Amino acid sequence: PLVHLVRNAIDHGIESPALREATGKPRSGHVRLSAQQEGDYVSIEIQDDGAGIDPERLREIARNKGLIDAEAAARLSTDECLHLIFMPGFSTKVEVTDISGRGVGMDVVQSRIRELSGQIQIQSELGRGSRFMIRVPLTLAILPTLLVQAGEAVYALPLARVVEVLHAPQTSLGWFDGRAVLDRRSHTLPLIDLRRWL
Repeated sequence: PLVHLVRNAIDHGIESPALREATGKPRSGHVRLSAQQEGDYVSIEIQDDGAGIDPERLREIARNKGLIDAEAAARLSTDECLHLIFMPGFSTKVEVTDISGRGVGMDVVQSRIRELSGQIQIQSELGRGSRFMIRVPLTLAILPTLLVQAGEAVYALPLARVVEVLHAPQTSLGWFDGRAVLDRRSHTLPLIDLRRWL
């Protein structure tokens, strides 16, 4: 979830250098990731100084996509509009980019955080930027993990979410319908490139 939120902040939040300059901002945008312990919880914040989120645009997109009817949309508060981004199928981006790609939706981000008994909140101001605040129990923030390397990056996967670790000899790898696959125990399993997925 953190990787996706940071990518979203860069791709959706930070304006182009020319636009930032025209609005009196430094040409370079900033995304700040911070974490601290608060009692029995860990609080994580992702904050950017980008364009901010327009709640009225979110309301319109959700209504036009049929995710919510017009009457219910009209009753939403500003805070409720911001949280529309967590609805399955919601997206404000028209084009796929190299930064955020197709990735996972914000609904999946929220679901993953809830699996850790956590919460996520949003604060945003048009023209000033956005802040995503995550809060998870400390006992779940410290977990046994499996370290994996993808390219030059190292990731820690919670062991509780790892079903099995397999050794895949070169002979078991192949292609099917244009996708990389692994033949294992009479089953053909799709392969995902972690560098692209994460």
